[in-house]
Amino acid sequence: MNTEKAITLVALAGAITLGLVPMAATAQQAAASRPTFEKDGTTHVPAFDLPVSTFMSKEAADALTARAGAPAFEMPPALDISIIRMGMEMVLAPSVKLMQSKYPADIVQEKIGGVPTRVVTPKGVKIAHNRVLI
Repeated sequence: MNTEKAITLVALAGAITLGLVPMAATAQQAAASRPTFEKDGTTHVPAFDLPVSTFMSKEAADALTARAGAPAFEMPPALDISIIRMGMEMVLAPSVKLMQSKYPADIVQEKIGGVPTRVVTPKGVKIAHNRVLI
């Protein structure tokens, strides 16, 4: 075998080897990106990127992109739930006020099965009392 053929074969072998490494990594990545199932029924779902849906309204997509600029927040671990609820009420109050101005509704605080709830019904609309959206 002459030197030129030997160099060509070495280069070809190297190219094949380098070409197979990414293919093997891709196969491993594909296997790692699939859910796995335990005998007890637990499903392990790997992390994934979820792009904005093309079916989403512009307003909803804008709201999602606005979240990227929001500061990170971590809840203190031993905070009492009543304090968390009061904080959420304060944070959400402007949004609730805006929604109520756009979509007038009656809001009644009740307990359903011992659970504190707010029953929201549109103003001026006949309601089927046997239907509930939770």
